[in-house]
Amino acid sequence: MFTSRTLPRMILIVSLLMTFALLMGCASPTPAVAPTAVPAAPTIVPAIPPTTAPVAATTAPTAAPKAVQGGHISIAMWSSPDSFCPVNQNSSYGLFISGIIYETLLRYNEKLEFQPRLAEKWTISADKTVYTFNLNPKAKWHDGKPVTAEDIEYSIWIISHPKIASNRGNFISMIKGLDGTKRKEGVETVEGVKVVNPQTIQFTLKAAVDPVAFLENIGLNVFIMPKHLIKDIPADKFLTDAYWTKPVGAGPFQFVRYQTDQFVEMKRYDDFYLGRPNLDTLIVSIINPATMVAQMEKGELDMVAAGGIGDVPLNDWERVNALPNVKAYSYTADGYQYMIVRGDKGKPWGDKRARQALMYGINRQVMVDKLLKGQGMVANGPIIPVTPYYSKATEGKYPYDVAKAKALLKEANFDFNTPVNFIIPTGNAIRELHGEIIQQNLTDLGIKVNVSKMDFTSAMTKYRAGDYDLALVGWGGPLDPDVRSQFATGREYNFSGLSIPAMDAILEKGAITADTEERKKVYAEFQTMFLDELPIIPLYWQNRLAAVNKRVVGASHMAGTNNLLRNVWEWSVTDGK
Repeated sequence: MFTSRTLPRMILIVSLLMTFALLMGCASPTPAVAPTAVPAAPTIVPAIPPTTAPVAATTAPTAAPKAVQGGHISIAMWSSPDSFCPVNQNSSYGLFISGIIYETLLRYNEKLEFQPRLAEKWTISADKTVYTFNLNPKAKWHDGKPVTAEDIEYSIWIISHPKIASNRGNFISMIKGLDGTKRKEGVETVEGVKVVNPQTIQFTLKAAVDPVAFLENIGLNVFIMPKHLIKDIPADKFLTDAYWTKPVGAGPFQFVRYQTDQFVEMKRYDDFYLGRPNLDTLIVSIINPATMVAQMEKGELDMVAAGGIGDVPLNDWERVNALPNVKAYSYTADGYQYMIVRGDKGKPWGDKRARQALMYGINRQVMVDKLLKGQGMVANGPIIPVTPYYSKATEGKYPYDVAKAKALLKEANFDFNTPVNFIIPTGNAIRELHGEIIQQNLTDLGIKVNVSKMDFTSAMTKYRAGDYDLALVGWGGPLDPDVRSQFATGREYNFSGLSIPAMDAILEKGAITADTEERKKVYAEFQTMFLDELPIIPLYWQNRLAAVNKRVVGASHMAGTNNLLRNVWEWSVTDGK
């Protein structure tokens, strides 16, 4: 038996923070400003630590005084959560709230090592097909009931329900007994999920899986729900039931209220199983990016969520670095921006030559140089550069070349007489600006463009309905390279409608390959195929710009939108206010 104590560590050689010298080496209209109080760059080690150790206390970027009890923190993000139901949240805004209210089996620490959460220890069979998790007996729901293995089982049961739409399915698809991500009609149990006893849950997989992949998928990306409170909600009403307007979790803070499009208020849960949180309340505010820094300057906001859902606007980067009450820093993260293309049969971008033309015809480098002021890099694929699966051979492909783009459009018999519908979501100021660059680039290619701007939730509704030709979105998914949810035929985030059987096959192979070194080879092959087929148009990887009021103790940003929250119960404020 492998255990979380004995599984060898896989070292990923990478830095999460770009140095100031590198930033200054990028072309930009305004020189980049050196971040102040930048935390030291950790080495990424997505390994499995000893299971008997308590959750490791994370450290702030600078030495911190003893935690003070009481007070509140206000965190800013750009857009409203679309839902409080963790089964089918369409955006990272909703998932960020879930990361506070709900719990998962595991969490990352600041070195991206797996750490115990609801699961205080775990074991892995020698053939890597059976994973057993032992739960923390102190864990309780916000109504005081104990968290048990039946809650874990039921959460998987809900996600796999054939009549409940869920975008968490990709994370459980390796479990034995599932047809893709769902149970077959009439099947009321998941074969590969077993409640051993109230504190022990066991997963049996269809085939051997890389433990790093499974532990991230199941451990970090499946929020556990209270069976005793939701088991009677009918499947056809599950996602819209009134219960989700005031959800109950097992996290360090419990839901109080949501003031629509303004803020989500949460209060301390005194019986949190890892210790009573220091703060009394936590407020997540929905803030216009244009006013974010001004509110931080006045002390009305304590920190930004960063992580692609609430970064400091680039135009305010110099200003926020100069604030005496704020600690600001830049870090490399997991998110990238891209353009989705409606590419199913009969649509303008169904021919891959037309998609290749977009790659040549959109000036992505100017987005990095001008819009990001060098705080990022051009993206040529969806595999996160801070992982060992990333292929550097993708870099430098598809340089800006208008003549080449026009030639490819001509080869593809593109219809220049019919306008294309281009959706630009509002709320992310940089995305809105790169949308304008794309609009001009398309016009330069001779393409007629009808632009629609709308809030992110409305845009997502359009994407799911296929009601667009071109559209913008960002991605901040798991660090594991399994991207089937975006690109496999018919999957949750495959908005293009494209079906590429060869890509389906290689993605499936990557998902079931248990050996890490072999998986690297599979995903290198995938990235080569991706650059030919281009199911999306990747734009750039953007550095995250974070800012935290100096009265806040114990909070620090890192790769992954929700990883900021890894020790939220330990946060405090020096003044207790």
